[in-house]
Amino acid sequence: MSEMLWKTGESSQLRQFAIEQDAKFSRAMRQEFVAMAVDRGLKIIPKASPVPTKRLERRPRDVITIWPTHPRTDPQVIIKEVCKKHRLAKSELLSSRRAVPLVAARHEAMYRMSTETSMSLPMIGRQLGCRDHTTVLHGIRKYTAKLAAGTQ
Repeated sequence: MSEMLWKTGESSQLRQFAIEQDAKFSRAMRQEFVAMAVDRGLKIIPKASPVPTKRLERRPRDVITIWPTHPRTDPQVIIKEVCKKHRLAKSELLSSRRAVPLVAARHEAMYRMSTETSMSLPMIGRQLGCRDHTTVLHGIRKYTAKLAAGTQ
């Protein structure tokens, strides 16, 4: 049957034939699976029918402006402010060097980006020289501990 449809070029009929064959194969496999499971003493739980979901109501537009919990600050502004405070060049802050003053400045930038923006940890890492999210998390924790200790 499929060869005849293929030779005549009836693509829509061929597609329908393939769908029907696939459905037959799926039903046969399901029956084999159930029979095998019953032979082994397994209990088959029928698939539940989908529960109709209640359509969600749309939020009013004024909620969207209030909704973010963090003010949206540009991460580049934070980087500039941290560089100015610590007297560093932006290239130094984004470099791979690990001198103590550079690391302290990076940790402050990571902490400020996490609290003042709604950026994720991977996004913060990309802004600060392609760093891993775990590095950003470590920096935020270190700076938080530094704030709690009272040394800045």
